Amino acid sequence: MAISSRVWCRPAGHGERAASPDVLARQDSARKRHPSAAGEKSPRAGAAAGSSGCQVTAAGVSVSVPAAALAPEEKHNFFQLVRDLRARGLGIIFISHALEEALMLADRVTVLRDGRHVITADTKDLTRDALVRHMVGREVAQTHNATQRPPADGKPREKVLSVENLTMGNTVKNMSFTLYAGEVVGIAGLIGSGRTEAAKIVAGALKRNLIRGGSVLLRGKPVRYRVPRQAIDDGIAYITEDRKLDGFFETMTVAENIYLGHLATRRGFRWLISARARHSVAGRFIEQLRVRAASAGAKIIELSGGNQQKVVVAKSLVQAPDVIFFDEPTRGVDVGAIPEIHQAIRELAAAGKAVCVISSYLPEVLAVSDRILVARHGRIVEEFQAADATEDKIMFAAIH
Repeated sequence: MAISSRVWCRPAGHGERAASPDVLARQDSARKRHPSAAGEKSPRAGAAAGSSGCQVTAAGVSVSVPAAALAPEEKHNFFQLVRDLRARGLGIIFISHALEEALMLADRVTVLRDGRHVITADTKDLTRDALVRHMVGREVAQTHNATQRPPADGKPREKVLSVENLTMGNTVKNMSFTLYAGEVVGIAGLIGSGRTEAAKIVAGALKRNLIRGGSVLLRGKPVRYRVPRQAIDDGIAYITEDRKLDGFFETMTVAENIYLGHLATRRGFRWLISARARHSVAGRFIEQLRVRAASAGAKIIELSGGNQQKVVVAKSLVQAPDVIFFDEPTRGVDVGAIPEIHQAIRELAAAGKAVCVISSYLPEVLAVSDRILVARHGRIVEEFQAADATEDKIMFAAIH
């Protein structure tokens, strides 16, 4: 997404010229004016450009997905730094999956698809829907805000999971929440608010304090898992926020990755693996989640980010869980796959599953949730019904 037409910067690693003294002086001035964005008060904001592909030349800056791992306040400071550099005459190329950020910051937008140039236009002439259409090459059904839906039979929902005063060191402090069958609960909050850690504790990937660590009740029965395998056997699945780190095996095929999820269950474990069974199980979920791959035997590393994420989801759903934690389910996912993943989440709730979605992207939380919880400093501090929640209310609760 190009913010200025003054200059085109090549990606990092292609022999750009070193920054001139004048540019370095301007950068130093910007750091002094915006210390948080430059990393003096907030290291992540300052490191965002460098760690995500920032390259400075004598005339401009290129930044690739710079704000993906920043908290909202850090994003604000980083964007202010970008505006300051633009005002000082630098051209900036801003590469991002976040369409709202691109439309907010950029003067012009260039869309590339399948390695080809599709369109270049002024942001004032574009809407989000038009931008999505150019990126995907077709109309994409947008996810609309969820509203709390009563059970189809009119009976009260079953309380499946109850977390009470969960505590782990200084990260999770007396966190409490409840998940019901047939409901999607969204948990919003800043990075470091303890949301991910709480989900991992429930799923057996982390351990709560041995003394005064709180309790986890699964259908009224106290549980404490030492390893994720125990949680999986009890029907609890955690879908990771970082698929490339611990979501799939990149040297394996789509079918092999999905079938590994099946082998991790007590009922699915086999000493001898049948290729026919593997392709049968994988094929069912490839069709259900509309995974776009040349075949079930394609290497997962060859797939787009959205299709990789669908495989990671399939690897957990093949375990037939009753409680599913989605952690940042559409991070780094192409815009065409986002509504499909949201639809899969809603379908799981409609099938009677208890679903929890942890997300830093507020439009996503609002789109899929029946109830919305807000975490701050390791605790749940606010709860909203879907019909009453707004981005402003959620952000206020997350910060104050």
